[in-house]
This record gives sequence, structure tokens and C-alpha cells, in this order.
Amino acid sequence: MLEYLEGAGATFATNAVSHAQTLAKMGIRVYLIGGELKSSTEAVVGSQAMQMIQMYHFTKGFFGTNGITKREGFTTPDTNEAIVKGTAMKQCRDVYVLADGSKFGQVSSVTFGDFGMRRF
Repeated sequence: MLEYLEGAGATFATNAVSHAQTLAKMGIRVYLIGGELKSSTEAVVGSQAMQMIQMYHFTKGFFGTNGITKREGFTTPDTNEAIVKGTAMKQCRDVYVLADGSKFGQVSSVTFGDFGMRRF
């Protein structure tokens, strides 16, 4: 999705190091969420990341997923990443889940969101 953002006037916040680097190279203003860096996915996780996310109010949030089913919702294999994603989703006015067709019908270990999410 990042390749389609050229010329975007928005500011971005992410916990993905590679996404932050790509956005910065495109000249887009980006905030990298702080916390523990998970080496296998280059995602920032942990309590520091959650505290920082809770300070923000996002207009739109875009989230990748490893699995999508109506019953289990949106799932990922890592508990820490699920907690960060779930926390960030609650801070968004609009939530978008990005996935290709291979994710439908798949269930990973941890649910981070569902189809019935309500924000108050």
C-alpha cells in the first residue's frame, strides 16, 4: 500500500521499522512508535509501544493480518503484536484491515480484532 501514498499530505505513525523507513524516504512525515524491537518482523512491541499508541488519536488505521474468519476475527501468530494492533485499533476513527484472499478462512494463534468492534 505504501507505494500508493506518494504526495500524501498526511502524517503517519507506525510500529513497523521498514514501513517508517519507506515513508521517510518518500518525504512523508512519520512517527515510529517506541518500544521493544522484535527482530523477526521488525515490529516494535511491548508496554512502551502501547503507552505511546494510547496517546494518539488516529483518523485512519491500516492493519495487516495473518488470518480472517467471522468467528475468530483478525488473527496473528504473536501475542505482543496482537496487543499492539488491538490497542491501536481502539485509537482509530476508521479501521481498515489489509489482506489478500489467502488470509480468508485462516486462523492464527491470537485475535487482535473482530467484525463487531465498537468505539465509544
